[in-house]
Amino acid sequence: MATQELDSIRKARRSLDKLRTKLTRPTLESLDSGASDVLLAVECLQTLESRLRPRAGRPRGIDQLLAPEIRALRHELNQATELLEAAARFYQGWGRLMNPGEGEVTAYDAFGRTGVPGPVPISKVVLRG
Repeated sequence: MATQELDSIRKARRSLDKLRTKLTRPTLESLDSGASDVLLAVECLQTLESRLRPRAGRPRGIDQLLAPEIRALRHELNQATELLEAAARFYQGWGRLMNPGEGEVTAYDAFGRTGVPGPVPISKVVLRG
């Protein structure tokens, strides 16, 4: 019985490790594909939880056997969380630079100067024929 629980934890850890690897270069594509890694880890943990929930009939010593794996899983999860939060902060900052709110002085012009962007010039095209 303990091998199934260990397998679930290790499978969840592998999924989180894949996610962490993707998040070291947090492109929009890697963030999107990382969702499947998170879902797989959640499924593994749900399976594990359902197997460990009934205390009666649980093999003796299984908690001590699983404890190091669960600690390692928490560590993987904390690292993935930190990377996701850093990616979110990066893209939020990038979004503010690209499209500042009213009164924000975070936009840059073509010459690298900061300031509130003015109105965009409208170009006209006239076709005759």
